[in-house]
Amino acid sequence: MSVDRKIKKAIMEIALNPLLNHRDKNRKRTARNVMELGLSLRVRPMEIQEYDRLYEELLILLLSADKDTILEWMLDHF
Repeated sequence: MSVDRKIKKAIMEIALNPLLNHRDKNRKRTARNVMELGLSLRVRPMEIQEYDRLYEELLILLLSADKDTILEWMLDHF
């Protein structure tokens, strides 16, 4: 695992906890916040089509996935 990925993982682990605490209340807002976190750590800009696809994927993931699964998903896509 590269140093960049380790740093991203540490930042995401810390930032994801408060974001995922209330995901049952407002899943769409949680998804937007998680996407914003990912975009803030991304080097190159993301195209709108890719953003929309990942947002929809994340909405589904938030229904049943645990924090570690979401973290790995973020590391794969951001």
